[in-house]
Amino acid sequence: MRADFGTREPAIPQCIAQ
Repeated sequence: MRADFGTREPAIPQCIAQ
């Protein structure tokens, strides 16, 4: 998981979710 989005998102990073 990307800590970049993990800090903003709950547990679903957009870079992987997309």
